[in-house]
Amino acid sequence: MKRETAILLREAAEKVAADHTKRKDYFTGESWKLLEIRPFTEDSAAAIYLKDGGKKAVALFELTKNHWNKEKREHEPRWFHRFPTDGQLIGMVEFPKVKFEVEKDNFPINFPDEELLF
Repeated sequence: MKRETAILLREAAEKVAADHTKRKDYFTGESWKLLEIRPFTEDSAAAIYLKDGGKKAVALFELTKNHWNKEKREHEPRWFHRFPTDGQLIGMVEFPKVKFEVEKDNFPINFPDEELLF
């Protein structure tokens, strides 16, 4: 992961901890501390948090490279996060299989006048 990307990721992950700590509607009132960032690829990572009660939480971070910044009036990279459910994680595991099939079906369309052997 490039240094600039890693810096943006750390800043985003620390902001999540700060935002969850000061939430007004957070019924337990626990503070969150960023424990670890585990990069997967140049544009995805997990951030692990420790809550006051001893439990941990994990967030999935994904980089969007063309986020529109209204104030600067330009595109910039931005890390988005979510706390996926078990069902969403199963969907993420299954999605590449479907994408592979779609790409396989689409490829021959690029060569309409040829009989492809693959």
